[in-house]
Amino acid sequence: MMKKIIFIAAILFVLHIVEELITGFHKVDPSILFLGQMLSVETLIAFIFVQILLGILISLAYFTEVKAFKVILGLAFIVELTHVMPSILSLRYTPGLLTALALVGAGIVYWKKLLKLLI
Repeated sequence: MMKKIIFIAAILFVLHIVEELITGFHKVDPSILFLGQMLSVETLIAFIFVQILLGILISLAYFTEVKAFKVILGLAFIVELTHVMPSILSLRYTPGLLTALALVGAGIVYWKKLLKLLI
């Protein structure tokens, strides 16, 4: 069951990346701006770097039985709340919001299954 959820999450994350690219998330997100500055690269490069790391994490969580990778992926679902909370507080769309809502929902299901696996 976990593999199925991770597979669906991978699809949602790809859609999320597309939404973020289309809406210019990499131009406004403080963490991406900070990372770009730290690495002395354009923010788009920093954004792509983070997405590559996410892809590696999803692959490790899917193809291995290492629970730590699954927990770290679970944390990635929680990070998606950083799209939802500003939108709620400002009552407006923020880049990545639409697919973040789907990821938060998937994250709830994921964490329910993960906690059963860990306990």
